[in-house]
Amino acid sequence: MKRISIVLLVSLLSLTPLLHSCSSMLDVDSDRYTLEEDARLKSLTDTLYTMVGVFTKMEALAEQYVLLGELRGDLMVATENAPTDLQKLSYFDIDKDNAYASMNAFYAVINQCNYIIAYADTAYSEKSDHPYMRIYVAAKAIRAWTYMQMVQNFGTVPYSTEPVLSVAQTDKVFPEYGIEDLCRLLIADLLPLADKQTLNLGSFGGYNSSLGIFPVRLVLGDLYLLLNEWTEAATMYTRYLYDRNKTINPSYINTWSIENDMIDESSVYSSWYNSLTPTGGEMVNAFATYPSYGNIFKLIQWCDYDQLEASPAAIDNWMSATFYHDASSVKKGDLRILNSVSSLYWGPLLSSKLKNSKYDEALSAARPLIEKYSFVNILLTDKEDEQVLPIYRNSLVYLRLAEAINRSGYPQLAFGVMKYGISASTLQRAEIAAEIARRDSVPPAYFSYLASVRFSNNVGTRSRGCGSNITADTTYFIIPSADSLAQMGYKSGTYMDSVLFVEDELMRETAMEAAFEGNRYLDLLRVARRRNDPSYVAQRVASKYTDETKKASVLLKLMDPTNWYLPK
Repeated sequence: MKRISIVLLVSLLSLTPLLHSCSSMLDVDSDRYTLEEDARLKSLTDTLYTMVGVFTKMEALAEQYVLLGELRGDLMVATENAPTDLQKLSYFDIDKDNAYASMNAFYAVINQCNYIIAYADTAYSEKSDHPYMRIYVAAKAIRAWTYMQMVQNFGTVPYSTEPVLSVAQTDKVFPEYGIEDLCRLLIADLLPLADKQTLNLGSFGGYNSSLGIFPVRLVLGDLYLLLNEWTEAATMYTRYLYDRNKTINPSYINTWSIENDMIDESSVYSSWYNSLTPTGGEMVNAFATYPSYGNIFKLIQWCDYDQLEASPAAIDNWMSATFYHDASSVKKGDLRILNSVSSLYWGPLLSSKLKNSKYDEALSAARPLIEKYSFVNILLTDKEDEQVLPIYRNSLVYLRLAEAINRSGYPQLAFGVMKYGISASTLQRAEIAAEIARRDSVPPAYFSYLASVRFSNNVGTRSRGCGSNITADTTYFIIPSADSLAQMGYKSGTYMDSVLFVEDELMRETAMEAAFEGNRYLDLLRVARRRNDPSYVAQRVASKYTDETKKASVLLKLMDPTNWYLPK
């Protein structure tokens, strides 16, 4: 339990109650402790600058968040060229000395948030505005999100809501909580703030500060999802999407060119990458750093220099999907692979007609280099602008909503999120309307929001890589019949077969849409815990290894849930 004393002491050394310039957010180390009598936030400016300090701490957490979520999942592998700590993460050979197994960066964020929460004057107002309260809410949401990530990665964590400002406080013992108990604490803390106005600090240099703020309802949705409280989770996600007018942009797709009403294999068109960028309108949250101040995300370089690659399992996800133009013109391959891995790799996989003879030699030796992070930042006007790594995008929120809807007993509707998009017309489809009628005489209250005109232009996430005509597909992307499900191994003989099938499809869809964004390992753990099935995560992660000895070793290790979590 005293582990928190060490990591909070580390964060204490870098906590400063006042930052004097925007560039200071990238260098907040201090060689002194903050004394409690000096810690009071004496003005709104003090409080705002301290909020910028939270963004700084989040920046330091960014790569750890992504690597913990992807290198332990099934979509990313570390090559022999990667730093040793990355290779050990990738093969679950993780000890306390691994740089990415530390709690320090998490607690640095938490302690900075605790400081704001303790000292922000929430009673202060300027006319009808309550700026301190908006900062207070933002700090609470960021703290809850950070604790939620910690407990999923470490299994249990010491919990403190007090800012550590003195040496004496570092000896205090804090209670330790597991996933369920901590989630309930965080929900109780956040729920009264769900309707509070959110913070908007504008831009600092080139950084859009809104990307650093976590919407309260979105965090609550994730917390409820971890607790298997499906209706509450779906309600929170729906209200977030409705309140913010968040949709899936129908123009953000990757598609084959169509000639004479047939797929033209010699040409592909890419626009999906716009949904990845901070200017595309679909990014909800992101980490940011600034090359102009000497800071970069090394993650991007590691991918460029073949230290991190897409796994065979990731490639198989994309290549086993079916692009659908019409019943007579289909082709294997989800085209979101275009903005995810190197074109030298995906070109020949998709079509021999895309292979340029000029690059034959390079193509034969091509590796599945990860290019997604470069596409996230492709629209930067100046290479000295901020670099960003996405945390939430609209599509991820919709897929989490579908996960909750599915487990609520509506697999047809959940599948519709992927195939058609949430809208009133989707709710009126025969198979979905029948499902709702069978399930409830009175549908859940959040359904009224899903039918809003705000969602009328929504499309399904699968259209982004498998064609906008996927809605007409009656062969490939469907929920199979009961007999077919049984042949596939879903053998309960109840509607739960459809629920489990759709859940598996949602995990696959998330893997294709949100690959390498930091979610994958915790997604797999969430499903494995709810199914009480360690093989769910063990088999999927083991599938990424080509070395049979390593595959068997990781499979055996992950069949024991105590090995799912980082050492403390």
